Amino acid sequence: MMLQNNIKPKNVIIGPLPPGIGGIATITGLLHNEFKNDETFTFINTDKLPNKISKILRPFRFLKQILLTIKRNKVGVVLMFSSAYNSFWEKCIWCYIFNFFGIKTVVLMVDGRFPTFYEQLPKFIKYLSKGLVKNFDIIATQSPFWQSYYKTLFPNNNIQVINPGINTDYFIPIQQKKINKPIQLLYVGWMIKNKGIYDLLEALSILSKKNIQYKLSIVGPDYGNKETIKENTIKLNIDSFIEFTGELASMDDLLKSYQNADIFVFPSHYEGFPYALMEAISCGLPCVGTRVGGIPDILNNGKNGILVNAKNPTELAEGIRTLIENDQYRKEIGLLARMHAMSNYSISKSIKDFKKILNIKDGV
Repeated sequence: MMLQNNIKPKNVIIGPLPPGIGGIATITGLLHNEFKNDETFTFINTDKLPNKISKILRPFRFLKQILLTIKRNKVGVVLMFSSAYNSFWEKCIWCYIFNFFGIKTVVLMVDGRFPTFYEQLPKFIKYLSKGLVKNFDIIATQSPFWQSYYKTLFPNNNIQVINPGINTDYFIPIQQKKINKPIQLLYVGWMIKNKGIYDLLEALSILSKKNIQYKLSIVGPDYGNKETIKENTIKLNIDSFIEFTGELASMDDLLKSYQNADIFVFPSHYEGFPYALMEAISCGLPCVGTRVGGIPDILNNGKNGILVNAKNPTELAEGIRTLIENDQYRKEIGLLARMHAMSNYSISKSIKDFKKILNIKDGV
């Protein structure tokens, strides 16, 4: 297979394009907005395939698109995103192919479940994975925690950090905000067990038994769990304090949810680098999060947020109580959270990191 002798090699980005859902779609949307008019970039949209294609056939369909891209272009660098499980093995195959053609690859690891996935692998498969990962020219991570983690697994690889980016000019606090009575809590995310939703309900039950007043708004897809969660709220006698908002129709509605809240709660059991938490701190919300994945890289306990252990409703309740009962402390943490977001998670900073890792110079 011959490569065309183009003057400038194309950089290829493989991932879901807008209006995709999730953290990867947020990243590719940011990159698409920045490079969509740049003729040295091409995008392979992983959300564009027909739904009828089974999970078994989808990787082969993508593989065909990849081979066609290699055939039609002189490819410079390929950026792709890896979750755990099948996604990881898929990227191992793709990178082996790109390496065969002498094409540089950057793989951004995004899944907080990767440690669980990797620990369960047999020793031989772990050994095999280390050989396959040698085809990843750069392993990119979204925080120092994840960089350190992947260095322990793959010490011979080049592992770098790319700062995630959100629109800190869009996700902003409202001016002269009035404190809600009772305090308005907000959760944004999937309504599944591993996101800590049941821990949150138990924590709120603890607060109710102490006569601490609050309201909670739950925003996000329920994945068929809404009725079970509602039954739990009734069992815990907290159903009158909780509103199920579901998936929101627009980004503006999401922004209003952040701006109308007083405290953001993120009780996840695992995380990569959660965009909902970054959006919340960008809106100046004081946050309670768990010590998992990249969350401690976002929240500095006691300074710009509160950290608690995962799967611990008692600690979670105490963290929420601390913010509810201390107006000034809540205000100070919110201000520091906003400053942290502007300093570390702006779009311009993230694009700068991506350009560096893709070896792109400004003005070129």
